[in-house]
Amino acid sequence: MNRNKDITQKCASAGITMLVAFCLCAVIACDDDEAEQPSYITSLVEAYTDGSGNVRSILTDEGNRYAVEQDISTGKSDTIFRCLSTYVLAESGVTLYSLEPVFSAHPRPATEFHSLPCDPVKFISSWTSDRYVNMRIGVLVTDKHNHAFGFAEDSVAAKNGKRTAFFTLLHQRQDNDAESYTEDMFLSMPRANYQDCDSFVIKINTYDGVTTVTH
Repeated sequence: MNRNKDITQKCASAGITMLVAFCLCAVIACDDDEAEQPSYITSLVEAYTDGSGNVRSILTDEGNRYAVEQDISTGKSDTIFRCLSTYVLAESGVTLYSLEPVFSAHPRPATEFHSLPCDPVKFISSWTSDRYVNMRIGVLVTDKHNHAFGFAEDSVAAKNGKRTAFFTLLHQRQDNDAESYTEDMFLSMPRANYQDCDSFVIKINTYDGVTTVTH
């Protein structure tokens, strides 16, 4: 049995990151001679591709959509990617300096998983936006692509007229990946299926024990 099957997908696709880094080299090099550096913005965004697989726009969590001025190919047509992006606002859109895929998957009921692996992580921070519950974690890795993540819905409970959804962060370390260094990672859990919930509780297994995050 494929051990990845139950965790939805691995944390990120290295292909997009490599393609974007390659495409942006010329842009970054051109700025070396500029006396005044541009104002860089780094944030989680949704990246939208067209029928040819090129990133055409990004949508910020504040609801601002910007056209992308470069031709950046992802190989995935008509797709939305959750990404961590560094960009500069331009006259007609944005100039991208980095675009790194971020794990994002809708929660599934815990009963749908054959197992619920919770290998430990380092919890750094979490916050909410209109469409996501976001978190930043540290993962001890040698190869970050040998780690799979998922969100298990444990229950939804109502009390005093308020609804709370309870989740567990799933983490599976693949192929006995050695704990060589700490890799910072961002995860985004979509809220689309929980619009009627007033709060969210996520249980996270850390190296210091189980941490419960409430929003």
